[in-house]
Amino acid sequence: MNGKRLFIRPEEVETYIPGGHTGTVNRRLIGEDTVGAKNFEVVLGELNVGGAAHRHSHPDLEHGYYVLEGRCQIEVGEERQEVGPGMAVFVPPGVEHELNVIEPLKVLVFYSPPLNRVQQ
Repeated sequence: MNGKRLFIRPEEVETYIPGGHTGTVNRRLIGEDTVGAKNFEVVLGELNVGGAAHRHSHPDLEHGYYVLEGRCQIEVGEERQEVGPGMAVFVPPGVEHELNVIEPLKVLVFYSPPLNRVQQ
């Protein structure tokens, strides 16, 4: 074991506002700083109506969303779709994507490798 916790509640994790987003508060649930994970990261995002992840890409990582609550429109490359609870979205490395909130949104966001490792 690495001395880090294995079980995390969202309220136990500090919030942060990600760059390039509006109306968004995130909590890194699984990451190197929370549980010692080195190869993937899971973030809980909560976004207000009108909130957005503005168009961007991650050249060196795979990225995904799983919608828990609410609705949003996600564009991945040239494909655009409205998504809601129970839907998953995959974003391949280097593909531009954006997210625009239609209803208050709670979403799990996955990165592999972890976003903070790629940005260093």
